[in-house]
Parts: sequence; structure tokens; C-alpha cells
Amino acid sequence: TDLADDIRMAHAEGRTMWVEIGEPSPEAERLLIDTFGIHPLLVEDIFGESSVPKIEESDGYLYVVVHALRANDDPTRAEMGVLDIVIGHTFVLTQHREGPAAERLRARLEGSAHLLQQGAAWLAHAFIDMIIDRFLPFMEALRMRIEAAEARVMVPGGDEQNLLPELFALKRSVLALHRIAHHQRDILLRLSRADYPQIPKAARPYYRDVYDHFMRVAEEAETYKDVVTG
Repeated sequence: TDLADDIRMAHAEGRTMWVEIGEPSPEAERLLIDTFGIHPLLVEDIFGESSVPKIEESDGYLYVVVHALRANDDPTRAEMGVLDIVIGHTFVLTQHREGPAAERLRARLEGSAHLLQQGAAWLAHAFIDMIIDRFLPFMEALRMRIEAAEARVMVPGGDEQNLLPELFALKRSVLALHRIAHHQRDILLRLSRADYPQIPKAARPYYRDVYDHFMRVAEEAETYKDVVTG
């Protein structure tokens, strides 16, 4: 209750803030609706399930759903989590459905304390950038595993039967990435180009950089899909 009161007071003073919403609760819902003016139907979306990335513009804020790779060193297992981000003029709200992302986000904020001074759009960019950065090393590891599997297939008299479990695992991983890649790519493009009042013009090149990075991921997912299905 004290924390909620502090948040309400800070918001009323117009201070820039980040709030990790956490698990659904009546108090969290009241805070979202009464303090930040989030529509009740959107609150349901935040605490519900979403199968694809998306972006919605409402009165005074943007609602963005992005998919993130869960921590995993095995490129045959592309496990996705969902991060909800609400970007207002003076606030960023986040909710991670498969467990709190608060520690990673807090570490990013503490490493760049100036972000709050720059504004909510810059803070939201830092969080999204952190999510996209985790795709790149995963895609490189996936590429190496696919190339190794291709090399084994080409060996005369090779062990194709023993390779089947690896091929099926790679296919599952690539298809999981491919399912979300084009939706997420389009959302990042809209954030970098569209005239959203919550994203100042000066911040758009940074969102464009995130889009460029994820464009590589989407293109590679398309290429790998053709390879593993062939």
C-alpha cells in the first residue's frame, strides 16, 4: 500500500518512472486504471495471454507486446516469454507473464541511470533493445548447429537416422522463431517510423537501430526455415 501511494504521488508530480506491475491483483488493477488511466480492457490484455507481438495506441500511452527469448544456451530450444510494455509520456509500465523480468530491467536501468532523465521513450527503448540483443547470439548458435547438421547429411554413408532427432529439434526451434518474427519486425518498424506522441522524433533513430537488428533475425529465421524444412 505504501509503495502504491508513493507511485501515485510521484505520478501526480509528473516524475518520470518505471513500474514493474508484477502478478495480477486488485491493487495492481486499481493502480493501472485509477492512477495511470489504463483502460480496463487493456488491463485484461496485460494480465491475459497474447500469442503474437502487437502494438496499440490509446489515449496518452502506447501498449506494446514483445516476445523475448528465455535464457537458454541450447539453440534447438527457442523458448519464448512475453513482455508487456506500456509507454506513457512520463512512465513505463512492464509486466512479464512467465516470471518477473524486473531484475534484468533494473540492471539495465542502473547501468544507464540517465535514461530516466531522458524520458520514458528512451527507457522503453533500452528495455526493448535488451530483449532484441539476446536474439543475435542465439541465431548465431542456431546457424552453427544447422550447418553442422547439413555437413553430416552430406557425408556418404552417414548416420541420417541418428540425425533425425536433431533435425526435428532444429525445425521446432526455427518454426517457433519464424512464427513471431514478422509480427515483431513490423511492430519495431512502426515504433521507428510512426508519429506516436509518446516517441519523440529524436528517439526514433534508436528504435530504428533496434528494428535493423531484429530485421536480421527475421531474415535468418526465414532462411533457416527453408533449410530445415528442405
